[in-house]
Amino acid sequence: MVDLRVQKLVVTALEGEIVYSDYDILVGRRFPPTDDLEAALAGSASAEVNDLSAEENRFDRDLGSRLIEFYVPVHAASGEVVGVFEIYQDYGPLESRLASIQRIVWTSVAGDCPSCSWSCGSCSWVRHPP
Repeated sequence: MVDLRVQKLVVTALEGEIVYSDYDILVGRRFPPTDDLEAALAGSASAEVNDLSAEENRFDRDLGSRLIEFYVPVHAASGEVVGVFEIYQDYGPLESRLASIQRIVWTSVAGDCPSCSWSCGSCSWVRHPP
């Protein structure tokens, strides 16, 4: 199982002001909107892997080298978008798991399983990679 603990939460109002964050220093601030934030403000959820190089991420750099950011529209009872819920998680654990899955797929395709030399997909190395 991949550990995807939430590193930071932010709620941004429709006009771009941060109205909630577990980082108090962000509340009341505005940053230039990213494409993902604009998409969520328009009603579409989105996600991105961020290298934290933008000015708005200067407070996030102690959370990891890269974060996966989820932008989810917040709807009023009427269905109108009234803001965006932003969830930030460390990308490292997910990146490691994806690399492991990629190795398994390529090994299965190439038929070079170090455990049984077959590409059967049933050996313990494929089910539980190192």
